[in-house]
Order: sequence, then structure tokens, then C-alpha cells
Amino acid sequence: MTINISNIVNRKSVRCLVLVVVALMTITSLAGLAAADLDGTDSIDAQTTMDGNSIDSGSDSWTNVSSMPTPRNGHAVAAVDGMIYAVGGLDSSFNTLSSVERYDPGSDSWTTVSSMSTPRNGHAVSVVDGMIYAIGGSDGSSLSVVERYDPGSDSWTNVSSMPTVKTNIGAATLNGEVYVVGDGSSVARYDPGSDSWTNVSSLSTVRKKPGVAAVDGSIYAVGGRGSSFDTLSSVERYDPGSDSWTNVSSLSTTRTRHAVSVVDGMIYAIGGNDGSGRLSVVERYDPGSDSWTNVSSLSTARETSAATTADGVYAIGGYDASGSVSTVERFTTATEDPSVTPDGTETEFYNDTTQIDANATDLEVTINGTNGSDVFINYYRIDDNGTEVLESEDNILSAVASDQATTTYPVQTENTSAYRVVIHDNATGLSLTDVGPISVSPAEISGGGGSLFGGGESSQTTLFIIGVVVVGYVLIGRK
Repeated sequence: MTINISNIVNRKSVRCLVLVVVALMTITSLAGLAAADLDGTDSIDAQTTMDGNSIDSGSDSWTNVSSMPTPRNGHAVAAVDGMIYAVGGLDSSFNTLSSVERYDPGSDSWTTVSSMSTPRNGHAVSVVDGMIYAIGGSDGSSLSVVERYDPGSDSWTNVSSMPTVKTNIGAATLNGEVYVVGDGSSVARYDPGSDSWTNVSSLSTVRKKPGVAAVDGSIYAVGGRGSSFDTLSSVERYDPGSDSWTNVSSLSTTRTRHAVSVVDGMIYAIGGNDGSGRLSVVERYDPGSDSWTNVSSLSTARETSAATTADGVYAIGGYDASGSVSTVERFTTATEDPSVTPDGTETEFYNDTTQIDANATDLEVTINGTNGSDVFINYYRIDDNGTEVLESEDNILSAVASDQATTTYPVQTENTSAYRVVIHDNATGLSLTDVGPISVSPAEISGGGGSLFGGGESSQTTLFIIGVVVVGYVLIGRK
């Protein structure tokens, strides 16, 4: 049975009703957009930590944070799930330590966790699948023993020992395997899956206590002490595909007992000893240009260890002119630090999380502002466990000769649930409404202001409903 709506109510009443519905839906959409633009979020609340720290937009900087409970040197550090672990080392009386302390950047506090079964210093640590491996070192004699720490159960377990004893070493993880470098020229590779060790091609230069890092599919051995006890500036790069080492550009400062850390594909060589004394000098290596550049120095010259989290690089403890130290410094770059505190005139935030699906390949962000205004984008990947990893940080508008800039980031779908984009402007006070739609290719997904219908599923639904109502209005008007 067909019912003609005009038999129930008159056409004039229906027209009025339709106009009211359209007006209400439009007002609701505008209100939702305004709310999103005012607080810088869409469907997921902002997660930026406001901790009162700030940086100078024109320079890098080191800032002191809470000290370790225990002074340590000859220790090793690792970061897991945003926490930093200081493992073993020597205390102020040069006793070899088995103790481990964990630093939480969010609360700026240290906690003691389970100790290793073997005290050690001069060892290396590396992380695979959220587990920390403490490798070799010395307890008075050189060690080959290896232990694995599980943060979930707060427990250590012995795994297969190295083929030979080694101390004064470094290590890095590449493709799920740990490479141990130093105490000679030999290099050992550990496979946690098979719990087995394999020797790979040796270094061209004997090194003790080098810095070791993994970047873009390669292992780098940085500096160290040579066979004649000379302090080295040379750097070698290992290619696992060809199982070969190649010399790359040398450090500007010779150093050993230094730390290395990786931020955004760059290697930072931090502190150490040049053979004459302890260093505060920090250098940054760009693999793309094969060049080193000096950045801001440590406030305390020290032999040290370091780890990287989303908050920056942490130089932790070490040895200075007075002996073992417990102090900790955090390094942030000019384009980093998502925890800058806005003051209403200097910095405004955009902070939004975009969900992705298995088909996503790229995420695109468009900014409208003033050229030269130093608009910074921090781009985080959120894995299936909710852990955030800082993937990229860009100083976008000062790098282009226009008032609009678009940057595209690659999307990793494996073990990834979402990406979070944080934007701040330290110069002109960029309006949050000037953040264009954030889209994921091939399908655009909601995640940005800048237009009434920013490209999301909810916007498409709104348009569809309005279209149906308008068509109905027209049809009724013809009856």
C-alpha cells in the first residue's frame, strides 16, 4: 500500500519541517567542526604531555632531569616501551654492579627493578621484540655470558653465551638480530629465534668500546680505542647483504667510551674521552650526505651511555672529573619536543590521531601558514600494543618558498593501529583552522580541520543525509 504524505500533513508543514531538519544538521556540523578546531582534536583526545619544558626554536639544547639513584660508569642503557633502563656498571667505589634502574620520562622518576644474575661492566645491551639482552662485559674477568630481561615479568633469564669472551663492546639490533662489535676486530651476530651465535665479517680496524648503531639497514661502528691504545675518529659501516665493512666519513673529534644514539635516521656521538680528557662535544652524522655536524654540547663533560625515546636523547650517568656520576641530561632538537608548553601567544597545538587500515600506503598533511614561520610536525606511529614511536620530525614551512606546504609520510601497516600528528608553531601563532585535512591514501580517513567536510566517513554520511532530505523536499514540493 502506498501512502501519500500529503494525505497526512499538508505540503507547507512538510516544507517547514524539512527546512528545520536541514538547518539543525548544518548547525550541528558547524558546531562539531568549531569544537574540533578549538581544541585541536577530532574523535580522539590530544595526548601531548605538558611538562613545563620548552626549547629554543633556533637551537638544540641539553636539559638536566632526575638523577639515577646509583652513580654508574661502564654501564649500558636501553629503551623499551618509552622507559629507559640503566644496566650494571661500576659504582663510585668501582664495585661491579648487577643492579638495574628504570627511568620513566613521564614522571621524571627512577625505580629499581630486578638485578642481573651476573654483575658486569663494559658490556653491551640491545633490544629485540621488547626484550633487553645484556651481553658480555667484565666482572673482574672478561665474560661471554648473556642474559635476557623481560620487562613484563621483571625477570632475567640466561640465553646462549657468545662464542668468545668480550668486554668494552657495543651492540645494535638489525632485522631482529643483535650485532656485537668491539674488543678486537671480530663481530658476532645473535639470533634470538634460534638462540644461536654466528661470526660475521670482521672490522678493518681493531676497536675497543666503540659506539654502535643501526640505521637504514646498516650497522655503524663509531670511534673507539685502537690496537695501539690510540683514540679513533674513524667510522665503519656494515652491509649485512654483502657481509662487508666500508669506511665512511670520520668524526671531527676522536673519542672512545662515548655514547651513540639514533634520532630520525641520524646518529649522535655523545661525550666520551679523546685520550686527553673527557668530552662534552656532541656530533650528528647524516648517512645521506655522509657528513658529521657539531650540535649543542653536554653541560657536563663525561664518558657516558645514552638511549633515545620519543622525548629525546638521554645521556645517563658515566664518568667525569670527580668519578662515577648519577646525573642525566636530555637532548632535544630544534624541531623536536612535543611537550613544549603553549602560552597562548607563542605556540598553538594541533594534535590528532588517524586510524589506518591494511590498504593504507601514505599519510598526507597540508599546512597553511606564513613562510618562514617554523611550523614543526611530529609524526608518531602507534603499534598494536598502544606504544608510540616518533617516526619523523620536520620543520616544514621554513623549508618551502610558499605559504602552503604539504608533506607525505609513508604508512607502515604491520603491527600498526594508528598514526598521531602533532603540529606546533614557535613563531607566528598558526591558527588551528589552518591545518588542512589529514588524509590516508588510497582512502581518505577523518583526521583534520580546515573545511566543513574534511574528508572523513562522518562527513560523507552527513552529506548523504542532507542530500536525501533536499531531494525529498523537492519531490514533495512538486506534488
